[in-house]
Amino acid sequence: IEEFIVKLEIEMSKHLDNLQKEMETEKEIVFISSHDNIKDLSIKTSNAKTEFLRLLECSTKAKRQEILDKISNISMDKKRQPLSYEQLRKVNLENYSTVGIKQDGQGCDNILDRNKYIKDIDNTKSRQSIKRTIYIGSNLH
Repeated sequence: IEEFIVKLEIEMSKHLDNLQKEMETEKEIVFISSHDNIKDLSIKTSNAKTEFLRLLECSTKAKRQEILDKISNISMDKKRQPLSYEQLRKVNLENYSTVGIKQDGQGCDNILDRNKYIKDIDNTKSRQSIKRTIYIGSNLH
């Protein structure tokens, strides 16, 4: 019986050694398989990222071109004015008027053609009594 127990212990230890070797082999296979799966997943992720960036660039380029075309169409349309502006115009206006009669020498010295204006007014007067006559000349620059 003792001999049988010794043989059984030897067989059990051999069997345990074989089981440990198989476990080590399985463990190695699992690590290699996991490493390969992680490597494949990394490659797929990198490819997906590259494809996503390519699609993003293409869609961005297409949208940018669409916006540029829209801006170009708006700016070429002669009926639309996308830009506004303001103007200031100054008009130089000469106005000579007289009420009543002033004797020569009593008028303003700064009116250069005073006598010409008075003569033009007298020539255009009707025979009716006019209270006021205005001579208007304009000089646009």
